[in-house]
Amino acid sequence: MARIIRLTERDLTRLVRRVINESSDSSCLSEAGFTRESIGGPMTRSMVYEKTSGGVTYQIGIEGNDSPKSELKIIKNNSYSSKPQYCSSWSCDSSSTIGIKYSGCKTEGRSIN
Repeated sequence: MARIIRLTERDLTRLVRRVINESSDSSCLSEAGFTRESIGGPMTRSMVYEKTSGGVTYQIGIEGNDSPKSELKIIKNNSYSSKPQYCSSWSCDSSSTIGIKYSGCKTEGRSIN
C-alpha cells in the first residue's frame, strides 16, 4: 500500500537543490577529465575523483552514492613523500585549465578519507 509523505515547501526546495548540486558536481568533474579511482590499501580503500595535470595530482573524495566531497587534495610533483595540500572548497570552472577552482588551501599531514 502506498504511503503519503507530506513535504513543506522548504523541504522540497532543499531536496531539489541537493539533487541538482550532486548531479552537476559529478558531471562537471567528468567533463573536466577527472576519473573515478580506487586509492589506499586493502583495509583503507576508498574512491576518489582524480586528475593529473602538469605533474600535479588533484583528488576529491567520494561519499555515499557518487557524491563528491567538498574537500580537495593536491599532491605536487606526484611525490607522496612531501605533504599534500588540502583545500576546504572547490567548484566547477570551465575556464580553468583543470576544470575546477579551489580555495582555502593548507598544507597538513592528514588524510582526505
